[in-house]
Amino acid sequence: MHTLPKVFMTLRAAALLLLFDILFGVTGYVLLEGYTITDAFFMVVITLSTVGLWRGSPA
Repeated sequence: MHTLPKVFMTLRAAALLLLFDILFGVTGYVLLEGYTITDAFFMVVITLSTVGLWRGSPA
């Protein structure tokens, strides 16, 4: 049976991995594609949440 602290540790690890993915993705879009931070964040969110279908650019 799971204890409450173990569940919270698992959730914290998942949240940190998601945050790392977002930061890494935004950095990549900004440095490699030349997007603004806002556009890069938008692209990362739609890519992670919907596989980014039918969206070629943020504009």
